[in-house]
Amino acid sequence: MLITNNKTDKCQAPTIIMNNTELEIVRSQKHLGVVLSDDLKWSKHVDHIQSKANKTIGMLKAASHNMPRQCLEKAYTTVIRPTVEYASPLWDGLSVQDTDRLESIQYHAGRVITGAMKYTPKTNVNAELQLDSLATRRKASSLQIMHRMVNDNVPEHLQTLKPRLRREVHSTGTRNTTNKTLDQPKVRLQCAQNSFIPRTVSLWNRLPPSLQNTESLASFKSQYKKQYLIVPNKFHQKVRSSGTKSLNIKHARLRMNWCGLNSTLSKIGITDSKNCDTCHKSETTSHYLLHCTKYHHMRQTLLNEINTIKPSLKVNTELLLHGSVDLDLPSNYRLMNAVQQYIHETGRFQYRSNPTNT
Repeated sequence: MLITNNKTDKCQAPTIIMNNTELEIVRSQKHLGVVLSDDLKWSKHVDHIQSKANKTIGMLKAASHNMPRQCLEKAYTTVIRPTVEYASPLWDGLSVQDTDRLESIQYHAGRVITGAMKYTPKTNVNAELQLDSLATRRKASSLQIMHRMVNDNVPEHLQTLKPRLRREVHSTGTRNTTNKTLDQPKVRLQCAQNSFIPRTVSLWNRLPPSLQNTESLASFKSQYKKQYLIVPNKFHQKVRSSGTKSLNIKHARLRMNWCGLNSTLSKIGITDSKNCDTCHKSETTSHYLLHCTKYHHMRQTLLNEINTIKPSLKVNTELLLHGSVDLDLPSNYRLMNAVQQYIHETGRFQYRSNPTNT
């Protein structure tokens, strides 16, 4: 493989012979699990990641009917996502198209886990699963390595790559300079700008001084996570996994605000109107759960059950979708099961064929 920006040089590549065998010139080569290309772009590596991840997601989908949601989440975070993120600080300088292709992997896995309908917004699926975007996680991984480099916590062969501090290069400081602000390398080519050092130095210099000056890597990870990443709430994860498979999926769709109600179906051309067929008001999640007159008797049963759980509970859409931190876990399970029983008894989401579920 010949790496050069000059297309003429690629056509005039020298012949290399080893052991009387002429070496073939290739456009890409897989090395230690990463596909390197002669144009220093990462589209072929993303092709490799996408192909590998999609096969695993396919197996996950085939098993999803018999696996509880918590197991599906664990399979994604421990098997699929590590494959997608392998060596990501090296190749994170991606084009918009390649970034979107990677995000689609998490989106498809998220739909398998939650049972989300087709066209559900990615942000809604990530919020339901309490997941950061893959791009956000790659940024965090790059900054962790830069923290190690700044604090001389990398192998000796990487020390030569360590960026210089800005105060060591410029005698006059700027308003935004701190003790650990790094000098931004000056590079001309886009592929160089997207490489690890220039890209991550820029990210590092935008961190607050309190993070830059954190010497312990564990402390840096902890503080960065609190400030920039989603911290999954295990309590909510357990609550959202309760109930039978089919009812849990319908409940999750209501939480993601993309379900079989007319307010959603009208957006994707399944129905002409967003209004409730009975009340002639917008059939939103709140309307379905709390106000639709068609389901008055089922709703009264639901409210009576909630009253036996805790009489002082204020019943609103938030409570019916997410549970309450004021209740213990068994009480939240009872609450979720009561809501799912209401969903079942209304029969609102009983379809012979659901074109939005493919």
